[in-house]
Amino acid sequence: MLMGSKEEREAAQKEAEEDEEDFEMSLEGLKAKRLREMRKIAANRVIEMTDKKQYSDAVDGSSAYLLCVLIYEPDSEECDHATRILKILAADYQKTKFVRATSTLLGMSIAFKTNGVPCLQFYSNGNLIGNFVRIPSILGHDYDDKRLTKFLRGQHIDLLAGGYATDSESESQDDD
Repeated sequence: MLMGSKEEREAAQKEAEEDEEDFEMSLEGLKAKRLREMRKIAANRVIEMTDKKQYSDAVDGSSAYLLCVLIYEPDSEECDHATRILKILAADYQKTKFVRATSTLLGMSIAFKTNGVPCLQFYSNGNLIGNFVRIPSILGHDYDDKRLTKFLRGQHIDLLAGGYATDSESESQDDD
């Protein structure tokens, strides 16, 4: 049995309680952070294209918004990662419409299906303004939404405003 003065026992008990509170606070912080991430993902504003007409209509309608198209292959870890990143971006950038379509739906070649996905295409006013084939080879396999957003900003694609940024607009955003 442990022996010690009453003050030592009380100090040890108080220290144990503080350690437990610190643990609970860090656990609560992690829970809160994860909940925010899950809410963003739950927004799920990435629309699945089910036929070519739906895709064509989205591109033709891109005069009202910036359109981001993820071309993907099912059962691909890299494409699943790209989808997760797009879901986060979709929750943050309401002026940009996010869609995804399988490479098969769009009639892509076998070589593209194997070596070109995940691919991001951006349309504004019906025009292709960005075509980024095999995103992990550009950004690295561990990219996140911040790295993708920074890359796109460098390519003059402004997700926040929902359009193409000129050099002067892009420079002023970099200063922020």
